[in-house]
Amino acid sequence: MPRIRNDPNFNTCPDYTSANFANMRAQLINENINEEQAIQLLRNIWLANNEADKALWQQQLADDREQQDHTQRLEEDEQQ
Repeated sequence: MPRIRNDPNFNTCPDYTSANFANMRAQLINENINEEQAIQLLRNIWLANNEADKALWQQQLADDREQQDHTQRLEEDEQQ
């Protein structure tokens, strides 16, 4: 799995109400979903992905600590 370079805890949700996302909102709007609901849907998707990224980030940090501890133990064993 590719490394996550930036801590997703610092990511901010895009402003889906802005003109930059008008096309994206338009693709979601239909007889059952209005613009506000489309915006909320986009936010919910972003939040779900960000939460998944946060979990992967925490696992990556734990794996890095484990690898560092293992390397340190090997170095200590070699010095003895």
